[in-house]
Amino acid sequence: MKKIFGISLFVLVIAAVLFPTFYSSNSDSSSSSTSTREITPVYDYVLDVGTYTSLDWDWALSNGEKLLNKMSCHCSAAATQTDDGVTLVGRNFDFYINHNPLYIFRTAVDDCYETIGISNALNDAPEYSDTIKNGLSKEMENVIPFIAVDSLNEKGLYIETNMRLGEWNEDESIKFSSSGTLNTETKPMSLQYLTLYLTQNCANVKQAIELVNQTNIYLPDSIDEINICFLMADALGNYGVLEIADNEVYWLDKQPVQTNFYINKTCYEKSDYKAGLGRYSLLMEQVENVETFEEMFTLMDCVKYSTINDPENALFDVRSEYVGIYENWTDEYVLNEANKDEVLSLIKSDGEAFYSMTREELRDCGEFWESTMTSVVNCNEKSIFIRFFEDDSLTLKLDFEQ
Repeated sequence: MKKIFGISLFVLVIAAVLFPTFYSSNSDSSSSSTSTREITPVYDYVLDVGTYTSLDWDWALSNGEKLLNKMSCHCSAAATQTDDGVTLVGRNFDFYINHNPLYIFRTAVDDCYETIGISNALNDAPEYSDTIKNGLSKEMENVIPFIAVDSLNEKGLYIETNMRLGEWNEDESIKFSSSGTLNTETKPMSLQYLTLYLTQNCANVKQAIELVNQTNIYLPDSIDEINICFLMADALGNYGVLEIADNEVYWLDKQPVQTNFYINKTCYEKSDYKAGLGRYSLLMEQVENVETFEEMFTLMDCVKYSTINDPENALFDVRSEYVGIYENWTDEYVLNEANKDEVLSLIKSDGEAFYSMTREELRDCGEFWESTMTSVVNCNEKSIFIRFFEDDSLTLKLDFEQ
């Protein structure tokens, strides 16, 4: 039987406002280099940083250029509504195995919905042991909620993020740059803030899309490596994928899966980078059969990043993770067989190294990707269940109950 450890959140009675001004809720900007926020170790490399009752949006909107530089992740996600009417979302967080912590936080800000958030995609963050020893820096305290990779609110709206790789045109301009989705003078909001912003201010997917279309969203020009796209789901059974590129908003309603390539036709045809096609195809084929959160965990296990290092046992062609080996993509991906031996040799070499190391050796190495966190969200129960790559017999439960 799985052991479940609960982390409960204190519920505040909050009157939610559908379309607030997002500059209005600010915290005092401290000049101190060290935060006084209490941090609590929850599990190996997992830190609970408590509840934010105010957020410094002015600081965040002035630092959007550098904050996105901290983020990089692959990931897979799949959503479904069961026969019982329950919305489930499975999510693998694919990231380098290293000594950086995963941060769990909550927000309980006046005139906003309460949220549970997870942040982890921090390339240059202090390591876990340093954070335990020295505490959070003031900058890290400010950063954590704004670059949430997952967020669930008290109404059951859940949003998770997956990476798309930025690409270059022949004239060295960025293919998928966005200066602002609205042709207005409104101060633009950096793309990575949407996870927090939408779950604080929207009760469901419909409201979230309405707010996206009223918000001037941009991708910082200094970013040439990644873009971020979103799978959203709610307790009403709504779900889909949001992609923003070239100042356009693409909402793919009832799209149940995303990995690491653009799904909308316009961006797909423009993009040269299409990773995760095998993971995508397997999830698309199987997600509609999921009826329980354990079945969703089992499905997400099939597309964990470590499966790429074990091609003989993987349920999809692991070569689909590599760039430049596709002949075409229609309803199914077709691989270029000319590259087969070269790619499989590379995968075999990586796999032998991966499986020869202990978990701590993998963290010390810092060069291998893995699904460091796998979660299943029950939007109706407003709960997140998380398992970690070191020991998937342990399940961390996050919810809004006291």
